[in-house]
Amino acid sequence: MPGSSRQWTVPGSHIASSLLPAVVASNLFIGLALVALLYFGRELFVPVVVALLLSFVLAPVVRLFRRLPEQINFLVGDQCSEALFRGGGYPTTGKP
Repeated sequence: MPGSSRQWTVPGSHIASSLLPAVVASNLFIGLALVALLYFGRELFVPVVVALLLSFVLAPVVRLFRRLPEQINFLVGDQCSEALFRGGGYPTTGKP
């Protein structure tokens, strides 16, 4: 109706405004709990994230090896594993 001075309100808006401190407090608690979970779970989450990133990095290499003949794949894989075993022991033991 034109000329009406009635104000429009959203039904239940007084309930929503009274719950605002509780919503803010619960969101803050959830945020702090998430940060604490990530902080204390970093020993688990960091290796998982590194593994996921390595899977994305190594996917093109794996696709390349699938196209090569089986004998070449065996030789390349054998040499790579040998290099990893020989090179991986040096930083931990200090012996060549």
